[in-house]
Amino acid sequence: MIIFLALMVVGTFFLGVQDVVQKRSLLEGIDDQLLLGVSWVLAGLLLLPILGVIGIPEIKPGFWQAIAAGVLLNSFSQNIFIRAFKLADASLVAPLRFLTPILVIITGFFILGEVPTLGGALGIFLTLFGLILLAWQEDSLFSWRKFVSGASKNEGFLLGVLGAVLFAFSLPFDKK
Repeated sequence: MIIFLALMVVGTFFLGVQDVVQKRSLLEGIDDQLLLGVSWVLAGLLLLPILGVIGIPEIKPGFWQAIAAGVLLNSFSQNIFIRAFKLADASLVAPLRFLTPILVIITGFFILGEVPTLGGALGIFLTLFGLILLAWQEDSLFSWRKFVSGASKNEGFLLGVLGAVLFAFSLPFDKK
């Protein structure tokens, strides 16, 4: 459990760094598709040594359907999410990722037949509570007041929500 938590903290830190770098790069005029392609290539290069050590996993029934759905959904969601970053502030779009685990409770049940453990459900609702606290801040870019008064009309915000929903559908296929 400690290793998992340590990896989550490090992963979350680097995800935040990636969000800031991507937003800055987009503001500097770098093409969003080039930026997305570089991210995918770098992720693939990081995975190669791991595959070299543990080998390629056994392909089981249902693999090809799951990978087709996962690739399709991830391609759309990644493209939508980077366009959301292009159109809106990173501090408005990045917290929308917190919607994904909440929705995965539903998509995981329907796609995989999974029922989350009590600890898993508590963790997901703790994430939701964190999102609510973040949104409750009056001076936050991601506040309920801004959501009600205009963020819902912001195309970047709406694309971020759509991307989070698509990620919620792709995660069960990724797991499969």
